Amino acid sequence: MFCVGIAYLAYALSMEVTVTTPTSYIPGLGNVGGESVVNLHLVEQRRTHLWVSGLVVLVGLSCFLFGKQSRENAPKSEIFDGERELSNDAYQLYLVEKYGITRNDVFDRFVMNGRTFDALELALSAAHVEEEQFHAEKEDARQRLKKWDEEYRQRNRLFRR
Repeated sequence: MFCVGIAYLAYALSMEVTVTTPTSYIPGLGNVGGESVVNLHLVEQRRTHLWVSGLVVLVGLSCFLFGKQSRENAPKSEIFDGERELSNDAYQLYLVEKYGITRNDVFDRFVMNGRTFDALELALSAAHVEEEQFHAEKEDARQRLKKWDEEYRQRNRLFRR
């Protein structure tokens, strides 16, 4: 956005704001007109373009400066592409990261979503259940969408005949 804003700013600054008046011959005076004069409408357009381009530059700059922090704080991966078994170490690490499982030293327990667990295995099991529910709901939504799409296509075929 920053680069687009800079290009837009260059365009706005290069806008022509003058117009040439027509030349007329007046007997006794000769040729009158043909001069460049400032057109207030074009000046106002350039001013508007300068404001908008300045805002685009500022938004692009702030996205650049503050966007990096949010990318660093974002979870590494919301998708696990391996075997979803609690015996899989990679899956366990994925669950720990996604569900924010931490060890609380004060209570000497594991914490996930405000709930405490005596052992890491119990916290991982709870995260696994939530993950399975999430994927079941996602698959259910996918099936509903597929069914709706098929019905929609079938209705359209009937109307085209």
